[in-house]
Amino acid sequence: MALSASLPGNRTRGVTGIQATLEEIRAAVRRGDHVKARRLTARLLERYPTCVEALLWRAWLAETPRVRLEAARRAHALAPHDPRVQKALRWAEQHMPPGPAQSTWIPRPQTAVKGPLSQRSPITKRSHLIPFFLVFSLVLLVAVLVVGMTAWTFRPQTPPSPSPLEVALERANVAWAMGDYDSAANFLEEAYRLAPDDGELRLRLAQAHMKAATVALEASDPEAALPHLEAARALYPREEAILREYQALRAYLAGRDAFNAGRWEEAIQTLAPLYQLDPFYLNVTDMLNRALVAQWEIQRQQEATAARTLHQARLARPGQTAAALLKENQPASYPGQAALASVPPLVPPVNKRIVVDISEQRMYVYENGRLKWSWVVSTGEPKRPTVPGEYRVQSKIRNARSNVWRLWMPWWLGIYWVGSVENGIHGLPVSDAGYKMWEGYLGRRVSYGCIVLSDENARRLWEWADIGTPVTIRW
Repeated sequence: MALSASLPGNRTRGVTGIQATLEEIRAAVRRGDHVKARRLTARLLERYPTCVEALLWRAWLAETPRVRLEAARRAHALAPHDPRVQKALRWAEQHMPPGPAQSTWIPRPQTAVKGPLSQRSPITKRSHLIPFFLVFSLVLLVAVLVVGMTAWTFRPQTPPSPSPLEVALERANVAWAMGDYDSAANFLEEAYRLAPDDGELRLRLAQAHMKAATVALEASDPEAALPHLEAARALYPREEAILREYQALRAYLAGRDAFNAGRWEEAIQTLAPLYQLDPFYLNVTDMLNRALVAQWEIQRQQEATAARTLHQARLARPGQTAAALLKENQPASYPGQAALASVPPLVPPVNKRIVVDISEQRMYVYENGRLKWSWVVSTGEPKRPTVPGEYRVQSKIRNARSNVWRLWMPWWLGIYWVGSVENGIHGLPVSDAGYKMWEGYLGRRVSYGCIVLSDENARRLWEWADIGTPVTIRW
């Protein structure tokens, strides 16, 4: 049963790309190749700057305390409640060294000039001082520029805070990558409330609900799957795949309730169509088998009660059985005869029975306890099997029509209902295109649930059988 759903377009490739790159980073770290791990982390953050997992790897692989602290702070802004992020931020702050002390530039002392200073003229003194002041000013300017650029370079950059929509989408990506589709659906619901006109986000939300429903059904928890299917149906009410899964689950829940309440006929009518579509849907096969057995037991008890009542009436009023059954306490007009002309005389009926063996793909026809005919048949294919049980012929049509399969079925004997469709015994069907189906395939399970005979055998059985003739289908 499960409807496969995946992320569409770029979002699908985005989640897959994140996971693949994270696996490459882990592999590089295990090999000790931290250079490649840093390169992969930087590449991942260029495409997905809000990926918390990549920011944690950058903090761990950082070569400088400043880069480590910056990465930890950005991760904390995205996922402040994540224990890993909190631990990484504390560790980065504890290992951040104090800022370097500002050093004072000390000019180099001048080399002493030979000879007494008094012997040098004032012009000579000033000519020596001019180059000194020029060099001092130039060096001081360069030092100021270097210190200023260094302070600007190492100034901690505060990353911009992500928007609530980005945070919700990032958390949904992480939950989806971890296989937690229930949480992913919740985060995408929050994102969809912030951007209700985003068609791609709407599709992704529906797919998350379908994924969560599939996981719940695989865990045999239909109650947990129902809200997700209802939410997906509300987003796409005309989507066939979503509608089919929703209707199947509702049919299962209704059939299960009827089964638990002992309403066997209702359970069979509800679960049989679901079994025809998917016999492996939860425990529908087991419930349907048990309901069929219980219904058959009830029918047997009713038949035994009716036979016992008839026997007691015959013993109580010999010769007046029909009147005793039709109108209580009113004897027949003529002793020994039926009270009404329409009631046939009490003669032993002809004992007729039809037995179909699915494993042998044969039909055995009995009359008065003796085998009359033995014919090869074809029963339902494995996906649309013929349901074993005890039935009776309930309809006779010379040439029946199936609008579902668009074909005609000659010599029709209806025996049981599957939802709104009746299964029965008939000859080789003829399609609307004019060709005879399954000719040459008798003896194999090829039909849509009915029991197929050759045309000649189907005609002989149709003429011989009566309404109410017992039919046993067994393995």
